[in-house]
Amino acid sequence: MASRDDSARAGRYDDEVKVLTTQISFLEEEIAALRRRLADSPRQTRLLEERLREAEANLASVTGQNERLVGTLREARDQIVALKEEVDRLAQPPTVESDAPSPDFADTTIERLGLSGQRLETAEATRWLDDEDGHVLALWWQEAAGKLRRADLAVALDLASSHPIDSSACHRPTISSSRRAA
Repeated sequence: MASRDDSARAGRYDDEVKVLTTQISFLEEEIAALRRRLADSPRQTRLLEERLREAEANLASVTGQNERLVGTLREARDQIVALKEEVDRLAQPPTVESDAPSPDFADTTIERLGLSGQRLETAEATRWLDDEDGHVLALWWQEAAGKLRRADLAVALDLASSHPIDSSACHRPTISSSRRAA
């Protein structure tokens, strides 16, 4: 019986040795894999650090572009607001209507009507007219625009003539000479 017990024990020891040998070889494989990962770790760390630096540089570049875009959008918004205010201001009716042209009458007329040629010269010539001729020209333009009737024009010029245009025609040489001077 003793030999049976010994052989049973030897069989168990052999089984335990096989199990332990298998575990040792598994642990050795795992140690080798960990050593490879540990050896690759500095390379991976360098690669990750490089990618991090690239991402930081890209972030700085994008941040700069974003700031420029925000500045451009603010400028555009300010321009739009200013243009809207200008449109609103220009859309308002004049606060005071006068028979006499304003000091910047010629410039305003040229700009708004986009005058050229003889019309431009005539508008510029109004700067050279004296007050009386400027008054006559302003009344004539209002009559031509349909804001005044001929009878109103005659009253404004203190004329008895039924054709106020005839008396305004006498001012044409003054207007023509002013146009040449301009």
